[in-house]
Amino acid sequence: LFTLAKSEAHEPSVSKAAKSRGSLVAYPNPANETCRVRVKEPSIIRVFDAFGREVWNSVQQVDSEVTIPVGQWSPGLYVIKGYGGAQALLVVSE
Repeated sequence: LFTLAKSEAHEPSVSKAAKSRGSLVAYPNPANETCRVRVKEPSIIRVFDAFGREVWNSVQQVDSEVTIPVGQWSPGLYVIKGYGGAQALLVVSE
């Protein structure tokens, strides 16, 4: 479950608690060209669009980082899923 919080600039932003669960960290967030994902366990990183379609995946080793090329993706919300239910909400901006 993700929550939205209002930022100081009066624009919606994803709260820190919603950005990451478990041992999967995504940054920068929002992203417009690339997003890096760091995992602590071996994982298959999968990214889903707002319609639940898988748009990207990668197999990662223990304590590793991967760069996701989001520059050609439509702006919007994406869910990154990894090992053991770890997930993060990714915002892709123009």
